[in-house]
Formats: sequence, C-alpha cells, structure tokens
Amino acid sequence: MNTDSIDDHSVALATLADQGDEPPSRFQELWNEAERLKRENVELETELDQLVHRIKSSVGPIEMDMGRAMRVQIDKLIVFGGRQSLQQWQLHVLDEWIMSSMDSLQSMGLVDDELADSMAKLQAQTLGFEIDTNSDLTASEQLAVYMEAQVKDMDAHLQEDDLATEEEEDGDILKWYKQQFSESEFDDLDAEDTIRGDAESEETLESETNDVAEPQAIFKTLFHRVARALHPDKEADPERREFKQALMAQLLEARRQRDLMLVFQLYKEHVDDTASFDEREFAELEKVLCQYIELESQRQLEITTKTHLHDIAYTQFYSDDPQEVNQAIEQKIKDIKKRQSEIEAFSKTVTSLKKLGPYLEARYERLRQYF
Repeated sequence: MNTDSIDDHSVALATLADQGDEPPSRFQELWNEAERLKRENVELETELDQLVHRIKSSVGPIEMDMGRAMRVQIDKLIVFGGRQSLQQWQLHVLDEWIMSSMDSLQSMGLVDDELADSMAKLQAQTLGFEIDTNSDLTASEQLAVYMEAQVKDMDAHLQEDDLATEEEEDGDILKWYKQQFSESEFDDLDAEDTIRGDAESEETLESETNDVAEPQAIFKTLFHRVARALHPDKEADPERREFKQALMAQLLEARRQRDLMLVFQLYKEHVDDTASFDEREFAELEKVLCQYIELESQRQLEITTKTHLHDIAYTQFYSDDPQEVNQAIEQKIKDIKKRQSEIEAFSKTVTSLKKLGPYLEARYERLRQYF
C-alpha cells in the first residue's frame, strides 16, 4: 500500500457527511488518526531536511576544521602506538582513542590512503602480522586479506563446535525420552507430536495470512465503480475527456500499487451514485486504515534515520521551538571550537610518552566510569 495515498485535500469523510451518510465512529477515528500521522510526518520530513541543510552550512565547515586538526593528532597517536615501552593498559586506551578518532574522520571523509596504511601497520604490529613491503598490495589490503583468513578459520572451528554440541544435546534428549516411555509409546508420541505440530503450523500460517491479506472484495468493487465513472470514452467534451484520462491514470496506478486508500478517495470524489457502504465494507476499510497507521508510525523512524546526519539533527537539534534549535546549534559550534583548540594544543605540546601519560590516565578513568 502506497503511504502517500492520504494527502491534505482528502475529502472522503467530508463527502460522506455531506451525503448525510455518517460512517461508524471507529472508522472516522482511524481516518483522522491516519491523516494526522500523514500530516505530521510530512511536516517532520520537511523541517528535518531544512535542519540538515542548515547544519551542513553552519556547523559542517567548523567541524571540518576540527577534523583536520584531529588528522594531525591521530598521526601522532599512531606513532605513540608503535612504541614497545607502553604498558598493556596504555595500549588498550590508546587503541580505543585511535579507533574513535578514525571513526570521526571517516564520517567527515578525511581518512586518506596514507592514514589508512599507517593504521593498518599499527594493527598488524598488534596482531603479530608482518606487512610485506615488497607486495603489490597496500598495508590496508594485506591486513584485510589476513583478517578475512582469520575469520574464515574461526567460523570453521565454531561450526565444528556447534555441530558437536547439537549432536550431543540431541543424543541426551533422545536418551531421556526413551527412559520415560516404552519403545512403542515413544514411537506413537513422536508421530502424534509431528502431526499436531504440522497442523498447528498450518493453522498459524493461515491466521497470519488472513491478518495481512489485502481486502480484495472491496478493492475490486471500488475499482470497477470508479473505472466506469471515469472512463474517458463516455465524454464528448475534449477537456473533460483529458481530465478523466488523467484521473484514470491515477486509478490504474492505484491498482498497480494495490493502493485501496487512493481508490477510496477517487470513489468518494467522482462516483455519483446512491450506493452506500455496509458494515462489512467499513470493516474492510478499517483493516486498511490500521495497516496504514502502522506504516506511518514506522515511517517516523525512517525519516529521522534517513542518513547519519538526519539522525544527528533529530536527536541533537530538532525542536518545535526555533529558539531551542538556534541555541543547540550555537552550543554545538562552541563545543567544536573548544575541542579543536584542545586537539591543537595536544599536537603542539605532547612530544613524548611522558607527556602523553596524563592524557592516557584521564581517558582511562573516563572509560572506567562509562563501562
């Protein structure tokens, strides 16, 4: 079902009311809820797209400046990471620091081949893997080949362990059942459970299929009534014929998309007959509205996570109050500039492991509190 089928000029309920044919209250409530969700999602998507554009233009350049400063810092951290005199806890903290910085640079597009190779050499040293300087492959590519081989070997061992465990567990279960029942009782129980299990599975599948099935009957009824009313060949006037051709195109697209909501709208707008919907037909339409409401509820998550920047914009900056949005952006800019100053000071002053020590200790304490 196409989630764009309910728009701002929806007239279905108004038309029903004008005809003095009020729909059931549940139907009206569902319709109102569907329109509300649609309207809110359209507004959210528009506002969030505008906010993302604003963040790119105002915060983006400042963040890139900070990223370039971080690029200098990470080169220094990688050099420190290759020192043999570091203690184990220092290596762990430094590795976490480097990886988190790499993630930030990656999101900004600032990880070049030189940095990737430097990082690969450090990781290879940690893993005890020697980079071949005469190879046609870069350090990153060699490390990737090595890691892929390690993962395959690990998977093979895990599969062997899982198979052995499953066989052992199956044997224990079979042994327990045979201890509880005689041989004939065991065979009967196994067959009976198998039959019952198959029947229950079929019943569950049928129930689930019925729950999500498109209400075909009312869809066909509405479609044929609208198609008869909108058929262009019945119009002698060229302008009316062209108008109906456009409407017929909408109707055919709605059929292709199985969009019952749009067909319903076309029916209420353009079918001039006295046919009314009975309770069964309203019940079918309610099913469609419930499905639509569920889809629109899910669409909010899709809108807010459309891209990484949309997710950030929604969680860190989005608000109904424009002043709060302005304050959040201003504070973000201040925080980025402060962090850039700290990174530049680090790169300028930290020239030895002794000077690096206090930074590692402070980061270690923060990590301990976090975990």
